[in-house]
Amino acid sequence: MSQKKKPNSTDPRGRRAMANTKIMKLSRELRQVVKLLEEVDAEAHDAARDSFPSDYSPLYNFDQAMLVRGINTLKSVRILVEAGHWEMANALLRQLLELVANIEYLSNMLDRDDAALQYVRYGLLQKVQQQALTLEYNENSGRSIDTTRLAELQSALSGSAFDEFKATTKDGSLKFVASWCRRNMTELCEASSNPLRMHQYKLLYSPWSEQVHATPGALIDAIMRTSGPGWEQAVMETDETQIHEAVSMAVTLFVELRGFLPAIQAPDPTAVSSWMERVKPKSA
Repeated sequence: MSQKKKPNSTDPRGRRAMANTKIMKLSRELRQVVKLLEEVDAEAHDAARDSFPSDYSPLYNFDQAMLVRGINTLKSVRILVEAGHWEMANALLRQLLELVANIEYLSNMLDRDDAALQYVRYGLLQKVQQQALTLEYNENSGRSIDTTRLAELQSALSGSAFDEFKATTKDGSLKFVASWCRRNMTELCEASSNPLRMHQYKLLYSPWSEQVHATPGALIDAIMRTSGPGWEQAVMETDETQIHEAVSMAVTLFVELRGFLPAIQAPDPTAVSSWMERVKPKSA
């Protein structure tokens, strides 16, 4: 029985296969850009610690939860781009944009504290829905479940506890709305005071969205890639550009998020200016 020949660096077919395996060493300049994510992360941790209230504060808890999600998103982006996986980081950038858009909208409502409570109540609804769906799935897949708990969750969903988040459909039935504020992402971005918000939305939900959903547009470069002279360098240059843009978007959105969290000490304006200058793409 003959053994299959392994692809090697002298075989064009082997080179193409290897090109699809992301093993990338970032340039020194780009490593410094990526390292900025650690600096922004560290400053945010210090700010959260320095802002910790002496007494219980629901406002601090709310803002701190938003900050921690943003910090964890930055960390995840850094881990991915350090390994060259900028395309996977796009899903995280979309999450960060959604967080910013929602908190900006919340912050601009007449009563921020009341809006925050509405946000929390919707979060409780989603928690109940998730637990009920998990139990229903386990039951349908033949697993043993707590039927009493499932009945309690279903009762909470069908009762009046979450009436503020119910809407009447065209056929007269009730369903839960898809957002705590009854606004979708397009509407949230349109309501933003930031003139770049809709551009960010179109970028992350259109061309960069191809990477999130692994559409043909996300794979066409790899499919059409040739193995001629200089292909490795061309791939690395393209990846470095995309990584730089991903880091720039991550820092930009995170700095914006910080501006909507009044219970957390704001970053030093001089530091922010330095971050934005250092993360500016080469082509800018």
